[in-house]
Amino acid sequence: MMTIRPACLSLTLAAVLTLPPTHAAGPAKDRPVVPSPYENKPVPAGSTVWYCAYGGGASISCRLGDAGSPDAQRFTQAVSARLPQAVHEILNAPAALADDVVWIPLLTVPLDMELVGELAEAVMCGAKPMCGVIFGESPTRLSELVMQYETTRLSGIAAGASLSVASLYY
Repeated sequence: MMTIRPACLSLTLAAVLTLPPTHAAGPAKDRPVVPSPYENKPVPAGSTVWYCAYGGGASISCRLGDAGSPDAQRFTQAVSARLPQAVHEILNAPAALADDVVWIPLLTVPLDMELVGELAEAVMCGAKPMCGVIFGESPTRLSELVMQYETTRLSGIAAGASLSVASLYY
């Protein structure tokens, strides 16, 4: 079984994904950096959901939106004993962090929000199939996305239908 180490994974992912592309558009120093927005992925019904935002500076803040159904909570990941207890809780017992803010440090102020959103997803969900992150490029944008998500989720629950949020964000 593969052991996921979120802290190492996030740093490796951030380092690899920030490498400049090597296509024939000329030297990297001559190409402008074009930031990409993060596109939220659909969140399967019953999943653990984290609300994360970049608020400026060099960190991402995340809060638990929903611990998920019992099916989502049954899936556990092997986590190295050397990692902090918070990592174990994030991946295997998110309800324990219901009233806490989880801070993900960044090495610098980001230019590309797509990478920041992917980092938040990698840290908060690891390899869990029933886990999702709703990421906003600012706290204001996150609040808009959470309102959309919760409205759709609650109307789906009221109607007794399974939740489909494939086209929720755009």
